[in-house]
Amino acid sequence: MSKELIYMSFATQKGGAGKTPFTILAASWLHYKLGYNVAVIDCDYPQNSLAGNRKRDLDCMMKNEYYKKVAKEQFFAIEKKFYPVVGCDVQRALKWITSGADEVIDAAIEEMGFSDNLDVVLFDMPGTINQSEVDAETKKRRGVLSLVACMDYIFCPIRADRAAVDSSLLFIKAVQEQIINRRVGALQRFFLFWTEVDGREKTRVYDIVEKVASKFSFPILNTRIPYMLRFRKESLDTYDIFKSTLFPAKPSLAKDAKIDVFMEEICEKVNLKADLD
Repeated sequence: MSKELIYMSFATQKGGAGKTPFTILAASWLHYKLGYNVAVIDCDYPQNSLAGNRKRDLDCMMKNEYYKKVAKEQFFAIEKKFYPVVGCDVQRALKWITSGADEVIDAAIEEMGFSDNLDVVLFDMPGTINQSEVDAETKKRRGVLSLVACMDYIFCPIRADRAAVDSSLLFIKAVQEQIINRRVGALQRFFLFWTEVDGREKTRVYDIVEKVASKFSFPILNTRIPYMLRFRKESLDTYDIFKSTLFPAKPSLAKDAKIDVFMEEICEKVNLKADLD
C-alpha cells in the first residue's frame, strides 16, 4: 500500500468532458482491482451526480440476484467493503482537507471501515472553476481553484473539438497563473489526456494542444481513450459491468476502452504500484 494519502482529481471546466465517469472507473479499479483503500468525495453540489450513481448502483444490486451474487463473491475474494462515496460541496471538502476533520465526511468513511487506512481520495469537482463562496469560519473567499490547489495530482480530460479545447486551455491557464506560478497549495503534477478519440480522425487540434501543453510544461499521457458510448451509459444497465461504483470494469471492456493501460499509466504518475500481487 502507499505510505502517504494521495488526493487526486479528474478536473476541467468543460461540462460533459467525462470527469465523473473517469472518477468512477479509476476509483473502482484502484479499490477493487488493485486493492488500494479508496474514498470518493463528490463536490459537484447540488447535483452530486456521482453520489447519485452510487445510490442507483445499490438500488439496482438489491433488486438483481445476479449482482447480489457478484457482490458476495467480490467481498469474499478481496475482503473489502464498497468504497465510500460522500456527496458535499466544495467548502465542506476544503474544510475536511485543511482541518483534517468534518463530521459528515468522516462518518461516511468510518462507516465503511476505512477511516485509518485510506490510500487514495478522489474528488469529483464542479465544472465551473470561478465558482466560489465566503468561508463562514475564515471569512475568506474560496472555491474550486482552492480545492484544485489542495490536490496532489490533477488529470485533465480534453477532447479534440474547438469548444472543448478552448475551455480546457482556459482551465490550464488558470491553474498555471493562480496556483503554480504563485506556488499555492500542494499540487505536485498536472496531466492532460485525450478522450473520445476517433482513430480515423485526423485533426490539427492534437498538435496545437500539445504545443500549448509543452509551453506550460504540462505533460500529456500516452494513453488516448477512444470514443465509446458505454462511458455515458448507466453503470448496471447490462451484465457487462463497466462504469460501476460497486465493481471494477469487466477486463474485456476495460481493455477495449484502454482503461487497463490508462490506469497503469496513472499509477506510474502518482507512484502507486499497478500490480499488488
